Amino acid sequence: MNRYTHWLCAQAALLLLTGATLHAQTIVSVADFPPPASHSFVIGLVSPIASGKIFLVTVDDVFSAPVYAGSSLSFALLVNKLPLHVNGIDSTSLVAAHPQDATKLLFTNVPDTTFEPTLTTLSIVIPTAPVATGVSIDAIEDPVGLALDPAGAVYAFTTTGVAKYANTSTGTRSFTMGASGSGTGQLSIPGGALAVGPGGVLYALDPGNNRVVGFDTTTDNYLGNIPLTGTTATTALAMSDTGRVYTANGNGGGTVYDAVTGAVLNTLVSAAGAAEVNGGKTLILLDGRGYIYLYDAATGMHVFSDPASASTDLAVTTSGPATVTDGSDIAYSVTVTNNGPNDAQSVTFSDALPAGTTFVSEAQGSGPTFTCTNPAVGATGSVSCTIATLASGASATFTLVFHVNAKVTSGSTITNIATVSYVGGDPVPGNNSASTSATVQQTKPPKPPKPPKPPKPKP
Repeated sequence: MNRYTHWLCAQAALLLLTGATLHAQTIVSVADFPPPASHSFVIGLVSPIASGKIFLVTVDDVFSAPVYAGSSLSFALLVNKLPLHVNGIDSTSLVAAHPQDATKLLFTNVPDTTFEPTLTTLSIVIPTAPVATGVSIDAIEDPVGLALDPAGAVYAFTTTGVAKYANTSTGTRSFTMGASGSGTGQLSIPGGALAVGPGGVLYALDPGNNRVVGFDTTTDNYLGNIPLTGTTATTALAMSDTGRVYTANGNGGGTVYDAVTGAVLNTLVSAAGAAEVNGGKTLILLDGRGYIYLYDAATGMHVFSDPASASTDLAVTTSGPATVTDGSDIAYSVTVTNNGPNDAQSVTFSDALPAGTTFVSEAQGSGPTFTCTNPAVGATGSVSCTIATLASGASATFTLVFHVNAKVTSGSTITNIATVSYVGGDPVPGNNSASTSATVQQTKPPKPPKPPKPPKPKP
């Protein structure tokens, strides 16, 4: 069972009494610098998946910089004159990066054509010509918190609680989490930032009650809360795949909590900086590589190194013969590896049978035991193997055997694709799938029998 899926309320209640601040260590920023001099009011700090980029989003433009690699961030203009593409964007708007598509950003805005709170998806495949599509949502004011999960659902902190929009094409909410109040499972209105963590847990910053509250995004059930220490910025909340909750204090620092126990793990401290003229919201971002980015209008931009926040890199490789004869079997070797730095939860390896083949067998050759579900012999479908936890550095190998149909065209290509995934955001999605191809050769027909020798003529 994933330990993040069931957050014990009893632990949270105990922590309310004890404070749980023992042994917290300080993380000092490794870099401090001002954002682009030409920027306007900052509304977002996001990192599109697998892009290797950090986006600083303002009410006028989007700036891009490579992720931190030991030197200062160097921002360049990416999207110019944002209001021309996202109608009604202002200082109350929110922005989030799509968890599966690096070319999409999601905004909250109130267009002057409808005057209704809207979720607008901005496609930046061509940054100089972005394309926006929006849908009005059932809220009376612009949300104060916004988050997306890998399944594509959107969560918005509205005046009636945290709304889940499973289908953003309609703008109709699936359900609402957290009624207004200070009791168990309730939230202060207006609320604060949102973040989605492992195991389908939504974390909502509840500034009026000085806590972070957790909800199950499948059932909308209340799971527990973490009491906050010190003043926390209402617009800043981040969650790592490793179970660490990050908040900010509005003065260039913040606090890190354990998502399960609520204990204070670290405090963030940065060098003092000059307040900005144009300012912006206090924002915090994790890049999955072990760095934390904190923007604060009072002190500027700060980068912290926290290896414990790094996401796990899963990889899969596959190999097989370059040619195969029609009507024969073909064997593939597949290896799933956890490159670390942390254990991966709820790991799934899947392999869809290529067209023109049927299932023969699957066998695990090494590594921790996966539970596999296979098609019937002679059938099509997919091989799917799962394991609750794959430790950092562990790997598993599998041999898959498929039968190539006799009627497959000679010279055609059979391509096998293996994929691996886990509950979390893999920082290197490019190695989550692998393929190998074989050219089909026709079975050589049997040689015709030799004709009988003609009888020798009689003398």
